[in-house]
Amino acid sequence: EILSRESFAFAVCKDRRSMPRNARRKRGGPSESKQSKRQRSGRKGGVIDLGSPQLPSDFEIQVGRLLLKTHRLILLMSGDVFRTMLAEDAKCSQLDLSVDVGKLCGVDVCEDDWASFAKCLYPATSQNTADLITNDNALAIAALAKKYDIPAVLGMCDNTAQSMDIGQLDVPQLLDEFHVRSELGLKASAAKCLGKLLPRIIIRSQRGQHSRSFSHEWGHDYSHVPELRFTQDGSRWLQMKLNKFSKPTLVALMKEIIDYLQ
Repeated sequence: EILSRESFAFAVCKDRRSMPRNARRKRGGPSESKQSKRQRSGRKGGVIDLGSPQLPSDFEIQVGRLLLKTHRLILLMSGDVFRTMLAEDAKCSQLDLSVDVGKLCGVDVCEDDWASFAKCLYPATSQNTADLITNDNALAIAALAKKYDIPAVLGMCDNTAQSMDIGQLDVPQLLDEFHVRSELGLKASAAKCLGKLLPRIIIRSQRGQHSRSFSHEWGHDYSHVPELRFTQDGSRWLQMKLNKFSKPTLVALMKEIIDYLQ
């Protein structure tokens, strides 16, 4: 039993005619033609009840064809976004969030990801996140945690994402991974991507004769300092990708490049 029955007494309401104005009322997820291969292989609807005989669920979230039965108080305690949504109508007992099945923050989110995300909101399951947040769903759950402003879940996703094998990715794929993880706020995971990326787009070489002559002319000898420059391939991909980056992501990238050059 996660919370006492008494602590839920004020939160129980079953008037399904009331819904927040900012919740999507129409049921159903995105069309099949727009779903990714991973989404189509996910859960085919059904019901997941996170309640128990001792503490029955009192709130429902519809995500596509999946119905999640949860607890209103857990949502209220999870973060400001859910708290704001539910505060608009104290009698609300159901939300349709199917709009967040599909592309979210550049990541494909399926019904199974929603199920794992909902379970992560319960304090009693935070010790078992290794089973809930995996390499396959870490970015999708992070997208939901970012949308609904759940920093604790976002941090757990960042820890899991660091264990992903990105060693076989090429330069454009690493740039895309860095972009997505930076936009999601997965700082440690994004830094790992750069750790793999920068040595492949920046090369070190001994300074040429012109550089040595220039250094001697100004009274400084930098011949022992290696010359750093972008590879042709790295420069080309950076020019193609940078216009898609947000300002915070660009700042993070430039800072890491400067630190690497030093």
